[in-house]
Amino acid sequence: MLLFHGKSITDQATSGNVGAEHRLPLNDGFETMVAEIDEKAWAAFAHARATTLFETPIIHFLVRAFLADGMDEIMAHMTTIEAGLGLVSDHKKALRRNRNEHKNMPPRDRVAARLGALLQDPHCVAHYQLLFELRSAFVHGRGGLSLISSAQRVLARNLARRVAQNLVTAAQNFSGAREDKLDQFLDAGAVFLKPNSERP
Repeated sequence: MLLFHGKSITDQATSGNVGAEHRLPLNDGFETMVAEIDEKAWAAFAHARATTLFETPIIHFLVRAFLADGMDEIMAHMTTIEAGLGLVSDHKKALRRNRNEHKNMPPRDRVAARLGALLQDPHCVAHYQLLFELRSAFVHGRGGLSLISSAQRVLARNLARRVAQNLVTAAQNFSGAREDKLDQFLDAGAVFLKPNSERP
């Protein structure tokens, strides 16, 4: 639950599977940022949604994430990222148009590489992989999983938000096939992965 206190927002736990409240201060630039969400920004968003980069349910899962708590929120944000940067061919090698390039890279790292290229941030690759393992541990029932912290929720939230925001920007001068753009991201982002990411 989000509570506003002057120039701060408190993300307060509403159930037992999240951490203590997490207060986020709002600096003076917050009002300027809100003012920039105008008709021009809305037009950019509307244009992006009409392109192939938004043909997957990115917005659906992003909205769903903000209506969820705890691990449900993290899973929805992760699905937002994968809806934006994943391809069916990541899981089915026979569908890949170029079967030699990055042929041994697993699906998780293919999405992580595209994420790094889209955001131009090598740190986000490690953050995504960390959240991926957290989600896998939850889904597959691995032992020793601790309570979901506010920091983990905020990390997932920020990654998903940045993916959606940067895809809107990338869509402004793009009119081709979604797979072509994601292949470009994969090539550009592979450098952010550790050498052992491409497994035999």
